[in-house]
Amino acid sequence: MSEIAAVVLAAGASRRMGSAKPLLALEGSTYLAVLLEAVGAARAHPCVVLGARSEAVRRSVDLRGADVVFNPDWETGMLSSVQAAVRHLEAASAVAALMLIPVDQPRISAATIRQVMDAWLADRPPVAVAAYRGRRGHPALFARQVWDELLAAPPDDGARAIMAAYSPDRLVVDVEDPWVVVDADTPSDHAAMEAGQPTF
Repeated sequence: MSEIAAVVLAAGASRRMGSAKPLLALEGSTYLAVLLEAVGAARAHPCVVLGARSEAVRRSVDLRGADVVFNPDWETGMLSSVQAAVRHLEAASAVAALMLIPVDQPRISAATIRQVMDAWLADRPPVAVAAYRGRRGHPALFARQVWDELLAAPPDDGARAIMAAYSPDRLVVDVEDPWVVVDADTPSDHAAMEAGQPTF
């Protein structure tokens, strides 16, 4: 098992999109499958958090080899999915850090994921985050030492509050990957994602 778990957050209802984001088509596959392929190529330990439409996702995407966590509280927001992943991974003593990747950022590359992993492994700060041209995005990485704080994070600010609290020690990993700051919330965002044209 890798020391770093890549947690793909795929539990939301995708209301603005109008259809399940994990199952949106991309490169002959789906958002979730494309991301899991990148995670595997980066040699991170795959973990997927499901919630809304979890059964449809399980039927449509090959999740073998990944830890699959069901978040019964998915309607309360993304923080509950982060916390569900933390509770699951706490039992995996070999995992020293988790990195968060929302499923609506499927074009984040394996090379980018690996770059963030390697940068963290070199110094092991409490938190790390990918950035493109000064803009921070995902993956966002949290070392095991701050997981209790993720579990106690305020619902409104979530993991951002922990990232901000450790700003003096935060490792910002500059990457040449615009997709770390681009997500897909609407059908027009999905069209840009399909076309491989990042919109800012």
